[in-house]
Amino acid sequence: MAYSIYSKMNSFSSKKSSGKGKKLFLRTLLILFLLFVTQIVIRKIWLFPIRIPDARMEPSLTKGEIYFFFYGQDVKRGDVVLVKAQNPRPDLLCQVIATEGQTVIQENNALSVMENQRKLAGYKIKFSSFQETIKNQSIKKEIEIRPNYFYCLHQNTSYIGDSRTWGPLPVYSIIAVHSTDP
Repeated sequence: MAYSIYSKMNSFSSKKSSGKGKKLFLRTLLILFLLFVTQIVIRKIWLFPIRIPDARMEPSLTKGEIYFFFYGQDVKRGDVVLVKAQNPRPDLLCQVIATEGQTVIQENNALSVMENQRKLAGYKIKFSSFQETIKNQSIKKEIEIRPNYFYCLHQNTSYIGDSRTWGPLPVYSIIAVHSTDP
């Protein structure tokens, strides 16, 4: 009699422990699912991690490093933005050099950014294909950046292009922003 009670208790505890294993497995599965969903929501709503594949954006972004780009952040001059490029091109990283109210002046393979008649920055253009000429005379091109637009530069313009080929881009084309401010 004592033997049968012991065997019944032993079988009861083994059934109970297998139920604990199932509960632990389901709880772990639920936690993993919630972490996965949370990660997707964070990436779609708040931030977007990007590994920089090459050295074209140096010194702003270093090759091989992972940077976090944030959605819904205001754009300032100097920020690096992930832009929805014109179809069928892939999205691209570029640096904002001018925002609304500023003027970009393109002349003699150089870009200058002006605000209120004051020069803010100057950039050398590496690609001579962007210089416009009429009978070997350089053209001075002034572009006023309208509200809700920005002007960006990308180092690999031979493949993708940037504002020098497209003109100022609308703010709604920005997917995410990485501020270069310390």
